Amino acid sequence: MYIGFYVGTTYLVEVIKSFREIPWSNMSAIAEISIAHDLYNHVQRQSLGYHLSRSTGKIVRQVAKGQESFVKGIRMVFFQFYSISVEIILCLIIFGVFFSWEFIIV
Repeated sequence: MYIGFYVGTTYLVEVIKSFREIPWSNMSAIAEISIAHDLYNHVQRQSLGYHLSRSTGKIVRQVAKGQESFVKGIRMVFFQFYSISVEIILCLIIFGVFFSWEFIIV
């Protein structure tokens, strides 16, 4: 019975994580399209000498790396730091209510 409860709980956690990714993937795709559009317009406005020196590939790679870093940073803030802080606050409230910790409730 305990093994079944553990497996069910683990499966439920994975399902919740999958549902959490749905709005995130939509927002990430919209941001990536917007950045790509702005980058394309910026590169097209450059001079002919710039294009002939083949510096466009450098910019595309740098922007792609920057976009990946930004997405990873935002994901870490929202999905790790925010959830951990909410969990700590909820645990302190629960301990304060059930174990009569007056200094936490105040």
